[in-house]
Amino acid sequence: MLLVFITKRGSLKTWLWFAVLMAALGYLALLSMPAEHHKGAELTVLAMLINFKNATTMLEVHGQQLLIIWVVLFILSLSVKVSPERCLISALFLLGGIVANYTLVVASYYPDRCFCTTLLLLLLSVALLAAELWQTKYMLLCRCGAGILAVFCFFAVIYGSGDVASAYKNFHIREELIASYKAEGKTNIVLDSHLPFISKYNPYQGLEYLDTEDARAWPNHSLAEYYGVDSILGRLPDEDAP
Repeated sequence: MLLVFITKRGSLKTWLWFAVLMAALGYLALLSMPAEHHKGAELTVLAMLINFKNATTMLEVHGQQLLIIWVVLFILSLSVKVSPERCLISALFLLGGIVANYTLVVASYYPDRCFCTTLLLLLLSVALLAAELWQTKYMLLCRCGAGILAVFCFFAVIYGSGDVASAYKNFHIREELIASYKAEGKTNIVLDSHLPFISKYNPYQGLEYLDTEDARAWPNHSLAEYYGVDSILGRLPDEDAP
């Protein structure tokens, strides 16, 4: 988008440069956080190739459909002579999303949640073209596509909302349990190692909630410090409570 502004206006306004500067400072601050120090990958050719493959797999699994839709919309946009500026901005969003995906090649691992930035940029790139085509002869196609997405979103919202509500409820039940243990004078606490969930939309899916063997492991130690107790240890759901 910066290239578009520079090309069209000759220069960027001061407040836009300020936004760019603050974004860069925020990114540097994020990289300087202690939690990020152990997340860097081994900078060897083999490690980079493996991480590049993993990032490509992530893009294929979570972004392939959007890439296909963007290609179709972009070709249609060129056929009806959509504003070149709009096409360029959309392409920049797409490029930004792809670059964001492959920045994770220097990370030690690539969890699904980190794909959110790439996903957002891909969605923006598609939305820009769809908005332009909405006023052309392809309006019916865009409306049909929006209807199909609405059907998919309907089921996702139903399952996701119930799962998020369930996770929220169980989280607060667990906090109340910890508070009751503390009120009884117990400082070495054992809790279920996982919160129940019913779909992939659960915020705890893929996260290790509690270690079941070592109370000094992460995140047990951090949780114990947060709740002000000596230790917290996880137990499997079928184990008896202490």
